[in-house]
Amino acid sequence: MIRFFLIVALLLASPATAPGAVRTVPGQYARITDALALSGAGDTVSVAAGTYSPSANGEVFPLVLGASGPVLLGAGMTLSTLDAEGTGSVLHLSGGRVSGFTLTGGSANIGGAIWVIGGSPEIDHNLLWGNEARDVGSGIDVDGASVSAWIHHNVLWENVDSDLGHAGDPHGIQVRGATPVIEHNLIGRGDSNGLLFSGSSDPVIRNNIFFENGIPTVRGRGICALSVNPGTIVHNLFHGHAIAAILVQNPSITDQTAQEANDADPGDQIYGNLDGDPLFADADAMDWELLYGSPAIDAGDPGSALDPDGTTADIGPFFFDQSVASV
Repeated sequence: MIRFFLIVALLLASPATAPGAVRTVPGQYARITDALALSGAGDTVSVAAGTYSPSANGEVFPLVLGASGPVLLGAGMTLSTLDAEGTGSVLHLSGGRVSGFTLTGGSANIGGAIWVIGGSPEIDHNLLWGNEARDVGSGIDVDGASVSAWIHHNVLWENVDSDLGHAGDPHGIQVRGATPVIEHNLIGRGDSNGLLFSGSSDPVIRNNIFFENGIPTVRGRGICALSVNPGTIVHNLFHGHAIAAILVQNPSITDQTAQEANDADPGDQIYGNLDGDPLFADADAMDWELLYGSPAIDAGDPGSALDPDGTTADIGPFFFDQSVASV
C-alpha cells in the first residue's frame, strides 16, 4: 500500500505537469485544443508549421487561454495557420501570450479573430486576416476596465463586418473600457475604422500604420477616439482612409477632428503622427516590407526601443534594415 501511494505521488509530480513544460503539436498532441487543456502559466504550447482547423485536424474554436495561460507559439506569422472556418472566434484570451500565427476564418458577434476578456495577455507577431464580427471588433476586441493587453508587431488585414445591415459596427481593433498598449502594428483594408476606443478606455497607441480602412462615402477612419479619456496617440502613420485620419470626441481635446493626422493638437496627447504612403513593397500581394524612402523609417516614438539595426524605431511591424546597403 505504501508503494502504491509513492507511485501516485511520483506521477503527480512528473515533469509533464510541472511549470515550464513544452508541449508540441502535432508531435505530442494532435490538437492544440488538447495541449492547451493541460497547460498553464510558465508552459509553452509549440505549434509546428501547418494548418489547424476543424476540417484539418479537428480543432475546436475558439481556443482559450485563461488567466494562467501558457505561451502559444507558432512557427511564424505565415507558417502556422489557425483557421476557425467560420465556427467562432479564433481565440479567447484572459492571459498568456500568442505569437507567430496566421489567424483566419474567425466569425463571431464579438472579436472575430481575438476576444480579450480579461487579464494582460500579449499578442505579437501574428497575421490576423480575413476574420469577421457582427457587433464588435472584427480583428481584436479588448473588453473590460481591468484588462490591459500588449498588442504589438501584428498585421490586421481585411477584417470586416459580417452584416453591414445590422446596427453593430465592428472595427479592426476595438477597445471598450480597457488600457492596452497597441504599438508597431499594421491595421489595413478593413471596412470600418482601423481602431476605435470608447467608454473609459485609456490606451497607448504608437508606432502603428493605419492603411486604407473604410468604405468610401460610408465610414472609415484610421482612429476613432470616443472615450472620456484622451488616450495617447503618438507617432502613427495614416494613409488612404475612406473619411479621415482621426476623429476625436472628448471635451478635454481642443481639436475635435483631424482630417489629416498632422491637424491634431500636440497638446492633447496626440502628436508626432504623419500622413503619407508607407511605400509597401506590394500591399496587394500582402508584402508589407518598407521600401527605401518610406516616411515610416526612423519616424517612430523616440522613446521606443531601437530597431534591431540600432536606428530609431520605424513605424509599423516591419523595420527597414539600414545596416545593409539599400538601393
